[in-house]
Amino acid sequence: MNTCKLTTRHWYITDGNGSKEEAHGEGVVGEYPIMSPGALREYISCTTFTTPTGVMEGHYQFKFLKKEGQCQVRIPTMKFKSLPFVKVSDPIQIRA
Repeated sequence: MNTCKLTTRHWYITDGNGSKEEAHGEGVVGEYPIMSPGALREYISCTTFTTPTGVMEGHYQFKFLKKEGQCQVRIPTMKFKSLPFVKVSDPIQIRA
């Protein structure tokens, strides 16, 4: 009775400087998964941050298939921290 289909996703992305961006769209990675209570769905997606740290949170919107209505499922806040890196503006020349 509570089987539903994912219709949209809404992401709120904040970089380490506090700059905010929103990403809204239909489905996830081009798919509209049908979910039943207790089901698990995994997918891989990506975004970019302009800082070494950032956070993302949001929600999915689902439409019930066997009854009227929709429901919203909150995506808890995820914290991101990149591994240390060095940005090189000029190519490194190695001399033998």
